[in-house]
Amino acid sequence: MLKNKSFIFFVLVALTLPFAFSLLNFYTDWLFFVETGFSSVFTTTLYAKSAAGLLFGGVLFVFVQINLYYANRAQFPDNGVYIVGGGSLRIDRDEISRLVRPVSMLVSIVLMLFAANWGAMRWEELLLFRSGVNVGMPDPVIGQDIGFYLFSFPFLEMLRQMSSKQRSQRTGGKSLPRFCLNYNRNR
Repeated sequence: MLKNKSFIFFVLVALTLPFAFSLLNFYTDWLFFVETGFSSVFTTTLYAKSAAGLLFGGVLFVFVQINLYYANRAQFPDNGVYIVGGGSLRIDRDEISRLVRPVSMLVSIVLMLFAANWGAMRWEELLLFRSGVNVGMPDPVIGQDIGFYLFSFPFLEMLRQMSSKQRSQRTGGKSLPRFCLNYNRNR
């Protein structure tokens, strides 16, 4: 019983310490900006980080929920799922669906939090993109206004990198089972 209590204590400490340190960092930043008279800069960055986090987290959450909706609508044959390994265990499809839906919601919330954190770290690109202006000087090669490269291009490049990272992760996830299958065939 003592082992379980100490384990729970260490887990709680491991979860609360990063949160406490981020609150201390937030508070010291607030004190610094108030003392220097630039509290509006602090609130602007805070609002920009919050908006970017909500935007990216919300978009990913909606995307995952739409995918889960269509995945859960799929109809499969009425056969049960059998797990073989030392014995046979039949799992009913209704039991699996009762388990899959809460777990998928939990996974989508965790993914949303990761995306929100990632988006909050990219607040500067979003703020530059949102408040970009034309400089009035065209690029000598393409003829595009230089304001595009200063304000819009960093955000568009960030979106391109994010989509290429997602594409490579999808490709890597599909190639691993093929590698294992080919490895087993060649043995």
